Amino acid sequence: MAYSICKRLIAGWLLLLATRAQSSVSAARVRGPLRAEPRSLLHTDSGEVRYYLLQYSNQFCGGQIGGLQRLYNDGLCHLSAGAYVKMMDHGNGTVSVKPGSNSDCHCANAAVLTETYTVDELDLHGQWTAPQNSGCKTSHGIGLRVVKGTWCVPSTFNSCFPKDKKFTELIQTCPSTQVDLSG
Repeated sequence: MAYSICKRLIAGWLLLLATRAQSSVSAARVRGPLRAEPRSLLHTDSGEVRYYLLQYSNQFCGGQIGGLQRLYNDGLCHLSAGAYVKMMDHGNGTVSVKPGSNSDCHCANAAVLTETYTVDELDLHGQWTAPQNSGCKTSHGIGLRVVKGTWCVPSTFNSCFPKDKKFTELIQTCPSTQVDLSG
């Protein structure tokens, strides 16, 4: 049975569309569950949620950030800012940050140096979301805060949500990004 060129082209396009739809579904399964929050079609960020420990020059976590240390939310020990550090998420909006002296995050003073923090975020106006500045922890006259946010650098091909852009700008404008703050 001979089919016209038009019917063969339509069949080819339908096969191509079906193949692409199937590969998109497979890719979504490999990457994990679909996002709960809606995303704009133009929003093409990597979706990488990052955590940082910020240090301020005063006990109220106000003014300029003096330094920061990158944290990783996987419960493993990482070399960050020249020091080993492990972050453990308690699942209730708090995390513990434990310094280490080796890749196993073993530390003789771990009981004294491990701190628990309320995780804070920026809203779309660039304000902290933890109520009554509860994200700020004071230690020896210095304010410390664990923050999380979605890393997003706007470009011609990438638009960012306002709070993601503000988070990324906050981290990028920090004068020192390689400071051991955990211990």
